[in-house]
Amino acid sequence: MNPRVFFVLLAVLVVAAYVASGLSLTRRDQATDARPDPPAWAQGLGGRLVRHRPVQDADIQALLGACPDPHLLTLGAGQGCSFVLRALPQTSAVTRDLRLRSPQPFQVQLVYGDLHGTPEPAKVKDGRYDVTVDVSRNGAQVIVTCLQLPCSVQQGGP
Repeated sequence: MNPRVFFVLLAVLVVAAYVASGLSLTRRDQATDARPDPPAWAQGLGGRLVRHRPVQDADIQALLGACPDPHLLTLGAGQGCSFVLRALPQTSAVTRDLRLRSPQPFQVQLVYGDLHGTPEPAKVKDGRYDVTVDVSRNGAQVIVTCLQLPCSVQQGGP
């Protein structure tokens, strides 16, 4: 094989991998609470190159506030807790979601690791309040705040 052809094909594969991983890291569309649909070719390539998984205990660097258990945050009205999520190694091909749900209203805000940093109120899904936060590879601080009522916010779940 001609070395020039080899390097051109290699460059095309690197660009395709970069685009696929970039599409998988895009933030959800806040108006519809759904991720934008990438093209079919990017979905297939991104699925092979980047794993998407929930936040695990090893990802939690610290839990700030009055919440000793990261799986079940029990908060009073207006009270908050923070997850500090560690950065992943630069070689990691993983993106993470932090899913939080509660029967009472709550709010989630990314303090860093998110370009917008705007609060995201919980959306109602299937009769419960539910938010999924996209956590970047660089880590993030996620603040969970109960609104008018005391609440119990569970991490993870189906």
